[in-house]
Amino acid sequence: MIGKEIAHYRIEALLGAGGMGEVYQARDTRLGRNVAVKMLPEIFARDADRVARFEREAKVLASLNHANIAALYGMEQADGKHFLVMELVEGETLAERIARGPIAAEEALKIAHQIAEALEAAHEKSVIHRDLKPANVKITPEGKVKVLDFGLAKALEAAPAQMASNSPTVLSAAASNAGMILGTAGYMSPEQARGHEADQRSDIFSFAFGCVLYEMLTGRQTFQGETVTDIIASIVAREPDFRALPANLHPKTQDVIRRCLAKNRKDRWHAIADVRVELETIMADPFGTQLQAERIVQRQPQWRRAIPIVITAAIVAVLAIAGTLAVINRRAAGPIGITRFSFMLPEGQTFLNNARNVVAISPDGSSIVYTSGEQLYIRAMDEMTGRPIPGTSQSPSRPFFSPDGRWVGFMARTDRKVKKISVTGGAAVTIFELMDQIPYSFNWHTDGQIYIGEPGGVFRVSENGGKPEKIITLKEGEIAADPQMLPDGDHMLFTMGMGAGVDSWDKAQIVIHSLKTGERKVVIDGGTDGRYVPTGHIVYALGSTVLAVPFDAARVQRTGGPVPIIEAVRRAGAAGGGGYDAFFAFSATGSLVYVPGATSADALTLAVVDRAGNRKILNVAQAAYAAPRASPNGKQLAISMDDGKES
Repeated sequence: MIGKEIAHYRIEALLGAGGMGEVYQARDTRLGRNVAVKMLPEIFARDADRVARFEREAKVLASLNHANIAALYGMEQADGKHFLVMELVEGETLAERIARGPIAAEEALKIAHQIAEALEAAHEKSVIHRDLKPANVKITPEGKVKVLDFGLAKALEAAPAQMASNSPTVLSAAASNAGMILGTAGYMSPEQARGHEADQRSDIFSFAFGCVLYEMLTGRQTFQGETVTDIIASIVAREPDFRALPANLHPKTQDVIRRCLAKNRKDRWHAIADVRVELETIMADPFGTQLQAERIVQRQPQWRRAIPIVITAAIVAVLAIAGTLAVINRRAAGPIGITRFSFMLPEGQTFLNNARNVVAISPDGSSIVYTSGEQLYIRAMDEMTGRPIPGTSQSPSRPFFSPDGRWVGFMARTDRKVKKISVTGGAAVTIFELMDQIPYSFNWHTDGQIYIGEPGGVFRVSENGGKPEKIITLKEGEIAADPQMLPDGDHMLFTMGMGAGVDSWDKAQIVIHSLKTGERKVVIDGGTDGRYVPTGHIVYALGSTVLAVPFDAARVQRTGGPVPIIEAVRRAGAAGGGGYDAFFAFSATGSLVYVPGATSADALTLAVVDRAGNRKILNVAQAAYAAPRASPNGKQLAISMDDGKES
């Protein structure tokens, strides 16, 4: 067919083939536009049922006029061929997008919302699709969603129910001889799998907030099996693995998916409009941070209501895990209990790389990663000990989690690269190679970008790898650290320091910078490691103390003064409590992990240990010593000493 002309359409390329015909890209020579031509194969042209269903598809498409549904231009017959002329939609299919991996929650919700709007428009015309799947959805380069292929669509009043199970449309190419069931196996509702009549609730099961939303979020098919029969059995008898969904989703998201995938159609949403409305609610807060904050509010005695936040979880001996920040709010009642537990590093493990933060916590607060020796370790909160992550023996530093908690990023000092690796271990994947500057910190955002703080500015790079792009430029000598995109997607929170003195970071500023306007304002003058947490606060470090100030993310401004929440937090490069990174991290749920450290009043003793293990205390005053180095002849010692001031 390629190169031939039928009527006034010149066939240029084959786009695909399915149970109802072949689809070609063609050129409308009269109107001078590219179109999609869906042609009923000649072998079926004499099949009255096929032709009737082909004509029905044309009538169905003609009844639908919506921005998220591929448009029908006409139905033609020429040279003994029946064909439809449709809108040619540029871009990739949703199946092709999912093949690259799970889709971030915000993007997946936006796609699902447009699909829901398309289904709603169809259902208002009493039309159900019956074969919704990622391959039947296209995403244009501009992000517009188009639902395709109503080849199995059926107007509800068009035929009696008893005719449904007799339709010969096949399950899939692999099941072309099975027949008798309408739909694609992996995306059918249980009633379709049993050969029963489909209705609007089948579409809801198949797509709106069901199988395909699950697949977008997890990167894998909802119901799996080696054969079509296995898949159908899974649909009818088994539940999806909801544990595969990202842990940091809005709490309502899983509830919505569960209801979409209910085996009994009576238990599902009865109208796609209801799913759309619920979807819009979730889209306003994709990770449920507002809901989570509301769940932990408490009524305080009058004398404590001036304190904006308190800590509700755990102090750890060497690696301290602290729980959720409680928002003081007058609406809720009942005190929140303090839960604390400690985790000692096992024998043989120690923090050797103290130049930068050595600990990170997963977005859902369920596990921590830390550096010890020459590799990364991960410890789940419900486990007694940490375990090494295979593949990270690369002198790693600055660990950071992906938004879904499935990956850990780190800087591999052995080959000067920033990499990511699955939390279960395996081969580390290079994100980018270091250039002249050593990054101070990383933040992996839900938009698929990793934000990097460096001397001279803030950079970003795709989570899939590439060359970092500078998005914020600082003056000569200024340093950016701990960049974090705020919820509005425009304002960047980061620490801006200057100079190399030990106490220079305590003179740093925590600023907010608009990427759209370039406007920058100081929110905290004197402090480092600023992070916005979902309880509505900015937490930051000053010396060895972590403090918090209430912050209105919508108005991008502080709403109160600082309150200390943790003291004696370890700082990088300073045994005495001053210095660079503060060793703490927050999860998206407000949980906190930190490494206790010396206060400015503490000091260290110098000792020399020979190869036999004999220790000799040196006759020098105690102080905040660090990084001792012996001379080649063993008679002199060079040491860094921190007095808490610039050096």
